[in-house]
Amino acid sequence: MMIFEVKFGGTRHPVSSLAEASKLFRAWIDANDFGGSDLKKSDGWLYKIGGRTHFGYVSYNGRTWRGTYGEEGHEEIFDTVIQTIEPPTPPQIEAPKSATSKRTIADVIREGISTGLDNGAVLAEVKKHFPQSNTSAACVSYYRSKMKKSSPAKALKAPTKPATASKVELKTVDYLVKEWRQGFTAKVYVDGKLYSGVIDMGDDGDNSHFEFSNLEAYKTLNIAEIRELAADILAKREYDRLTKGKVCLMKDSKLYTVKGATVELVRKKNPTATIINGMTVAQFREVLAAVEAAQ
Repeated sequence: MMIFEVKFGGTRHPVSSLAEASKLFRAWIDANDFGGSDLKKSDGWLYKIGGRTHFGYVSYNGRTWRGTYGEEGHEEIFDTVIQTIEPPTPPQIEAPKSATSKRTIADVIREGISTGLDNGAVLAEVKKHFPQSNTSAACVSYYRSKMKKSSPAKALKAPTKPATASKVELKTVDYLVKEWRQGFTAKVYVDGKLYSGVIDMGDDGDNSHFEFSNLEAYKTLNIAEIRELAADILAKREYDRLTKGKVCLMKDSKLYTVKGATVELVRKKNPTATIINGMTVAQFREVLAAVEAAQ
């Protein structure tokens, strides 16, 4: 019995459960190889069957929510991504690892999926090897989907030119999950030429899961440097949004903007606040970290 509808691609699709809505929405994203920046505001909206207004949404990572992000009443109403029953995925071509390289969370997830474990069993393996990990079912489902779509033939088409030049740039940078400012997607350019795509889940600090579309990039690019570049770009974008034609200030660990006033006037009226206008990107990143920590 169809009781909900999930909207994407300009069409509402009837589903029998929130789990099915999550599965259908993620399948559409994966089939089109969409990043977070490719989605429209209404993609993922949830409706009761035949309803005129949406009551919630499916986020990019497949989690389902009631209400609107940032508003009262916003809460998760389905906290796992449906586990798709599929035959075991064959092992994928991995970037060569040195004898001293550490086993990562991503390695554990890929190995578990390759041996036929379901999402729950894979999560158990991750927790066994990385007890402090914040890995979720959504992360496992993401890797399962990527491994399903990838094939050795496809991987071998990736550029093989080593990224030996010093000039590395990121373009089309965006948050992976916009509503939480979590993770990022980007295209990596070396010497002005596209070298690889990158997706960083942003789910476990320095140990967050990440993937390059070019297997050579695992050997030639430094993910820590890529993360710093992405963080600077995203922070600069947010800074420009908050300060263009406005004065932005941080008060009680929250950000506010004031239109039609000078920095001097805002500072005079808010002597204990921190004025954002005029900050460097590094300084503003510290402010964003403080705001997020207080939430």
